[in-house]
Amino acid sequence: MDNNSIFLTQRKFDEVWGRVTGSPRADTDILKTLMNYEYTDWNIYRTLSQRYTGENKIRFTEMANDERRHFRMLHGAYYILTGEKYVPEKPEKLSSGTLPQILKERYKIELEAAAGYLKAAETAPSDLADLYLSNAEDEKRHAKTALYLLSGVVK
Repeated sequence: MDNNSIFLTQRKFDEVWGRVTGSPRADTDILKTLMNYEYTDWNIYRTLSQRYTGENKIRFTEMANDERRHFRMLHGAYYILTGEKYVPEKPEKLSSGTLPQILKERYKIELEAAAGYLKAAETAPSDLADLYLSNAEDEKRHAKTALYLLSGVVK
């Protein structure tokens, strides 16, 4: 098909979408995915903060607050791009296991989240890229916190 075709291809749709909204459609899809992850992580850390006491409770509460903030900032960016409110998917539940197992899993997940944000920032418009880079730093910090907490329970 040539550029004069009346048929709407995905590429053409994405080009038109980008001109109409000022943002490629992929940006909104990425935001939805990231919001779902942040919403899940927020709920997991909130659950952990209710389950434990002392320093663990404090650290899990801090991480829950960060994840909630990430979700809200992403939600705001999504609203700016679409004019719509996004309702996240039902969050995944905390996997069962011992605290060391959970912390090991969270460490890996937080590093993957940081890498995902960095990758998303590579192609995002500058305002979203800044948000993604900021969130990536928080996710790296969460991985360090999980490692720190893990060092206290694995002896």
